[in-house]
Amino acid sequence: SKEQVRGYLGPIELSQLSLKIDQGDWHSVSSLWPDLQEHLALLPPSRNRFYHQIHWATSLIRLKQLSQSVDVESLTPVWLTLAQSLKEISQQAHRIQDSRAESYALGVLGEVYLATHQWAIAQTLTEQALQLSTAINADEMSYRWQAQLGTVLKNLDNPHHSRSKAIETYTQAVETLSGLRGDLNASSEHAQFSFHSDVEPIYRDLVSLLLDAASDTDHAGTGNIASPESTQQ
Repeated sequence: SKEQVRGYLGPIELSQLSLKIDQGDWHSVSSLWPDLQEHLALLPPSRNRFYHQIHWATSLIRLKQLSQSVDVESLTPVWLTLAQSLKEISQQAHRIQDSRAESYALGVLGEVYLATHQWAIAQTLTEQALQLSTAINADEMSYRWQAQLGTVLKNLDNPHHSRSKAIETYTQAVETLSGLRGDLNASSEHAQFSFHSDVEPIYRDLVSLLLDAASDTDHAGTGNIASPESTQQ
């Protein structure tokens, strides 16, 4: 059927989109992403369709973040288009009671608001995604949302930033990751490499936050030590 053909084409085109972004082939990217968006919209609601659409959105988020160093902003959809698409996916997933797809869509939607520095909405969406993934014991998703929540909380531009809460959520992400190591050992070398490249920034961010906290504690301790002169007085 036409639906089956479209279902097979989606992953192929998504891989092409990701590859063209990696290659910096902006001309191909500019024509591929709208075609892919239209193609995926024709598929009936299902987890596969939702995942394909979210993969499409994450590729474009990556592309838009590249636009800070490469002039590709005019080739990409506006942030609002990505947000609307992800919100629609989360609502459709909710309607068919697919908590996994709903969590995935809400988490990536939170990433959109994080990228546009809308801290409160980013935090709310990420917390909702984490609540859903935790409820279904989807640790392979939960660590991502825990780390993303830490990213929101640690950012000094966020009026409600909190280093202690960021350390707490990053620590939870690391603990969740430790539970996934058994599954990882049974995976292919490619999967292990991809996993390690994804999680390395989480460990790095946590260590950085802990070092900053320790440094501040040391400075505070030094400031409380009385000078010899004042002691003699």
